[in-house]
Amino acid sequence: MMVIIGLFVLIVTAVLAVVGVGTNNDSAHPLNGDFAIFGQHMSGLSTGLLFLYGIVVGVGIALGLSILRRVFARGLASRELQRELKKSRDETAALRLDHDRLTQQLGNERTDRLIADTSKTFDTRETPSPNE
Repeated sequence: MMVIIGLFVLIVTAVLAVVGVGTNNDSAHPLNGDFAIFGQHMSGLSTGLLFLYGIVVGVGIALGLSILRRVFARGLASRELQRELKKSRDETAALRLDHDRLTQQLGNERTDRLIADTSKTFDTRETPSPNE
């Protein structure tokens, strides 16, 4: 929906710009007096040409704001990804510690079982049977 609205606004402003420049770009629409920007005097400008300069400045501002918005959004996304990466690393470290603990526990249980089995084996061999 926002794309349609954006395209509509873009088309309407483009049509207004073309009509504004086209209808005011002849010698019948001169500016009264000089026009100055940053100390630079421009004489002989028509209202249509001045309107065209305004369009160029407006496009430049819009482009600059768009770039700033993208950079800001990318920075936010990057910070969010860094937070998720840190959380993932913390979880991995915790899982690794848990794995090591469980591995050690399993090793201890196997050792205990082996000792118990070995002692049972020796006990049955050493005990004389009642028939002897």
